[in-house]
Amino acid sequence: MEPEERERKITKLAAEIRRLTALLAERDSGLRKLRAEVAKCDATIRIFTVELGERHTKIGELTADVEAFTKQLQARDAQIRENEAEIGYLKELLGERDSVIRKLQEELEALKDFGAWDSPGFGGVMNSGGLRLRSGGSPEDEEEEEEVEEEKQEVEEEKQEVEEEEEVEEEEEVEEEKQEVEEEKQEVEEEEEVEEEEEVEEEEEVEEEKQEVEEEEEVEEEEEVEEEKQEVEEEEEVEEEEKQEVEEEEEEVEEEEEEVEEEKKEKEEVEEKQEEEEKQEEEVEEKQEEEVEEKQEEEEKQEEEVEEEKEEKEPGEIDKTIEELRAALEQRDREIEQRDKRIAEMNAELEESRLRIWWCLEEHRKEEEKVAQVTLDPLTSHPRLLLSPDFLTARWRYGGAEPPPNPQRFTSAPCVLGNPGFTGGRHTWTVSVAEGPFCAVGVSRESVPRRIPAASASFGPAAGVWAVQRWGAVGRALTEPPTALAAPRVPRRLRVALDYEGGRVAFFDGDGRGAAPLFAFPAAAFGGERLRPWFWVELGEISIVR
Repeated sequence: MEPEERERKITKLAAEIRRLTALLAERDSGLRKLRAEVAKCDATIRIFTVELGERHTKIGELTADVEAFTKQLQARDAQIRENEAEIGYLKELLGERDSVIRKLQEELEALKDFGAWDSPGFGGVMNSGGLRLRSGGSPEDEEEEEEVEEEKQEVEEEKQEVEEEEEVEEEEEVEEEKQEVEEEKQEVEEEEEVEEEEEVEEEEEVEEEKQEVEEEEEVEEEEEVEEEKQEVEEEEEVEEEEKQEVEEEEEEVEEEEEEVEEEKKEKEEVEEKQEEEEKQEEEVEEKQEEEVEEKQEEEEKQEEEVEEEKEEKEPGEIDKTIEELRAALEQRDREIEQRDKRIAEMNAELEESRLRIWWCLEEHRKEEEKVAQVTLDPLTSHPRLLLSPDFLTARWRYGGAEPPPNPQRFTSAPCVLGNPGFTGGRHTWTVSVAEGPFCAVGVSRESVPRRIPAASASFGPAAGVWAVQRWGAVGRALTEPPTALAAPRVPRRLRVALDYEGGRVAFFDGDGRGAAPLFAFPAAAFGGERLRPWFWVELGEISIVR
């Protein structure tokens, strides 16, 4: 190929990378907006909850007032019952008085009917009660009797009028009190009804507002998600077309430059590693020397201070100061330990929150994930691995014919790479590890060293490998050092999920037991390098599930 065409392709790829980064920035801004809207909705919900709490407190106060009113009404009812008892007692007294008056009236009528009679020894008439009456019934006596009767009648009429007035007044007072009590009851009942109606209206308003907010949020989220999906699908289609063209062109270029690039990369990696190791060693030595010097200076200062204090103080005071210094040092050590623990806890919480955020994003972006049609690459297969004719199964074998030499072939560790390679997008594939008691599955850089040592500890992100290993009945992630999986047993199938732009590699139960990942590596920067499926088999076999 001519240099001009290569430069043109490189500029085109650079433009595509810039466009993809811009799209990622737009998606990030959209996610930030969604998070801000969610925070606003949370704030409004909190405000509604506070208002509901205030209204509930008001309702409690009103119920307390209603209870106080009911107690007052009960007290008034008791007073009314007492008044009614007194009225009954007064009525009984009036009845007794009426009976006495009737008896007196009967006696008067008996006197009138009996008449006067003369007696020789007495100059008058005797009545049945032993009273002496004048004989003959003079007109003066009759007038006096008439006056007495009239006065009695007047007295009786006045008594009746007084009794009637008292009864009327008492009845009016009782009725007025009853009316007042009934009016108060009606007012309390009306207030309770109004309060209940207000509470119902407020609750309905709050529910309606919540429903409206939720509906608006759902509609907005759905619209944004649909728009993003459409944009992503369109972009992916365009990207796939362009990628296919670019891949075809790159394959031609890569076939010519692979050997040269691999040698250059190996040399550069070795040199970079050496330089990094030298730098790290120098930094560590410098830090250690600085720390030693600082400690020595501090110890010398402390010794000088102690010696000065020894010269100035008595032995007992010196011992006290030494104990105080020891206590202060112990306290500092404890504080440092507590700070270290807090920092470790905070780091663990941050990592958990990052994983949760990533997992939430993964749940929303599941539809973007594509099932990759992975096959095993025979050019990279270790000589002790036997591949099936369809290149879907790799089995460990003893002996056998040696395959032709190839610089891409693994010669030390029993590994094999898969096709195709990935430079972007979200991809997933499933591998059966039921028949492989000692195997590993994951993703690696295409530039992973082919002569990497066979020890599993050599595999890890630093070596360009992100994988999960089955080691007998134990499952572990190939970190440095290896991390045991939280699952009680290794699943029969492992599903690998790769998010190139997000820098994430995660592993799931391929049989669909549980939606959470078995293990997810922290975000890594792939740097635009091609990633390929990676397999390690020692005893047994692994199979790619279609």
